[in-house]
Amino acid sequence: MPTQNILPTHQQMFLSNFLAYLKKLEYDAAITDTELGDDKCYSNLYVVLDISSDQMPGESMLRLETAFLPTAEDDNGSHAILQMIVPILIVSEGVNIAELHKLLIKLNTFLPMGSFGYWEDQHMVYHKQNNMVANNNYEVLFSSFEEQINTIQYVLTSFVPSIASVALDGDTAQKALDKNPFAQIYS
Repeated sequence: MPTQNILPTHQQMFLSNFLAYLKKLEYDAAITDTELGDDKCYSNLYVVLDISSDQMPGESMLRLETAFLPTAEDDNGSHAILQMIVPILIVSEGVNIAELHKLLIKLNTFLPMGSFGYWEDQHMVYHKQNNMVANNNYEVLFSSFEEQINTIQYVLTSFVPSIASVALDGDTAQKALDKNPFAQIYS
């Protein structure tokens, strides 16, 4: 039996057309389906982000997942929520979670877009941005969403090294922020 995609056709078309738009701009992107069981799936658009910097030399790639939240359309089906989420890292055992929360709260205070969070069950730090999307005239949104991807990449490049310093190395939030290029904002 073929797998049924639970996304409405117009949302599947949005992801396909957005992928084509990003491919024209030479993004490393692809659509994959996530199996839900019971012969059902939903589609995700993945975009590879390079967050290499002076703080994190070498090749540092993260994967942004763009997906409509299943069954999150409004009652008349005219709007849906498009989520852009980037799993960043798995927190090391024994790290002071209170320090991690302290850092994430400080960072979120001044972020230009989205927010960092900690998914306790998975021990994972992530960045997330949600958008309310009207279910018509999608093409006018593609350039705006592409700008969001660039902003998210900049945010990750700027702050993942500080997050890693706390979540992997056990530094305090203040020590991690003192090493950040934007340290003066958080003093």
